[in-house]
This record gives sequence, C-alpha cells and structure tokens, in this order.
Amino acid sequence: MKLLSEIRNIQEDFIQELIFTSRRYVDSIDKNSFDVILLSGSVARGDYMPGKFGGMIDLTVILKSDCKINPVAIFGANQEPDIPYHCITFMGYKFQILILDSINETSFYNLSEGRMYALLESQILWESDSGFSNRFKKIKESLPVYLRNKTENSLNYVNYLLSPYKVDRWDKREAKPQLHWNLNIAIQESLKCLYYINGKFSPPEDRILYYSYELEKLPRGYSNIISELMKQSIDSWTDYKRREALFSQNIIQFIKLKFSYSE
Repeated sequence: MKLLSEIRNIQEDFIQELIFTSRRYVDSIDKNSFDVILLSGSVARGDYMPGKFGGMIDLTVILKSDCKINPVAIFGANQEPDIPYHCITFMGYKFQILILDSINETSFYNLSEGRMYALLESQILWESDSGFSNRFKKIKESLPVYLRNKTENSLNYVNYLLSPYKVDRWDKREAKPQLHWNLNIAIQESLKCLYYINGKFSPPEDRILYYSYELEKLPRGYSNIISELMKQSIDSWTDYKRREALFSQNIIQFIKLKFSYSE
C-alpha cells in the first residue's frame, strides 16, 4: 500500500504545478465578495493522484458576512451540475469550487465533521484581510476541549455496542453476524478516536482507515492489528471473541491511556 508520505514524494513536483495554477486562477477572478479562498482536498494534502477517471482541484470559497453571489457570473458556467460543487476548467485543469457562508467559531462547529476536517487541512491561497486567519487561530486553540468531548462520546458508544447486555442479547438469538457487525462499527468509531487524540477531526469514512496509518500516536503494531481485525468468520462465536479481545486490548486500551494523559 502506498501511504501518504510516499505519494507526497512521488507527486511533489506535480502538486507544486497545481498550486501554481490554482493561484493563477484565483488571481483571475473577482474576489470582492470573498473573505478567503482555500486550497482544499488532496492537492492541499499533497496526495493528489488522479486515476483513469481523472480528478479535480478542490477550492473552498468563504464569503464575507451577509454576502451573496452569482457563481456563474464569477466562475463561469457550471460544467458538472450533477455534483454539489461549481465545476470549471482553467488552463486544462478541472476545479471543483465549494462556496460557504462566512465562518466564525460557532458556525464552524455546526459544520459536519468531514467539512471541519477538510477546512483544517486546507491552505490559504488568498484572503481579503487577516480576519479569517485570526478566527481560525481561535478555533484551533479551542480544539483540544472539543476533541476531548468527541473522544469521550465515541468511547461511550463503543462501550454501548460491546456491553455485556448487547453481547448477551445477540448471543441468545445466535445472531453472530450482528455481533461481528457491531464490533465493526465499534472499530470504525475507535478510528475516529485515534484522530481525536492526534488533535484532528476524523475524515469521511471512505478514507478514514487509509489516513490513519500515518497518525503520529498509534498503538504499537497498528498495521498488523488492523489486518487481524479485518479477518472475520461471521458465523463464529470464537472468532468474535478473538476479534473483540484484540480490539479491546490493543486499540481501546491505547485510546483510554492517551485520553487519560490529556486530562
């Protein structure tokens, strides 16, 4: 598996070309109604690697307070009306532009977790003044408390899914597939915790595992643990107990240990 660091090395020169092109595009448009323009997504992360179906450069445009715009008048016609972005082509590269209303600390925490994750990994391409940077500095300062609460809530949900009551309920019904299913949900919830204790929001579920491998704080032997957890005999009680023990002793105990250190 090619991890993020390897792809960054492979794509470094190409990514710099995309960033340069993005800045040229931003320079070419009317920005009077904008608070800030961010480079987001895989280009900002440095792992943009389009496949046979191509790819797009992600821009996030945040409007000034109480501003509304006509996207077509500023960006041109939307070339992909079936997706929830305003899509254009510039110098042969495709861009997808997300337009958001003005953001402060309150409105930031009302966004979806995936959106908060994307904003925090974005790079500023242009801003009207230092207002956005100052607000985001305050948001980042408030993150530890917020993420601690998220960790606690996720651990409580894991405990609920794997509680003796729940396990006994499904065991009595001989519903072993449901036991494995619940454990899989608990594993995914625990991955969110790994991001939280690393000071990050968790990315969307379609990439949460991939990016977790390069988090700084991880259980020893994390890759092997995940490989063993993903093996499952869905009708086996013995295999459920194996997986649950591996998960609790290695993933959950690690999270609880790091969580207690943050108090």
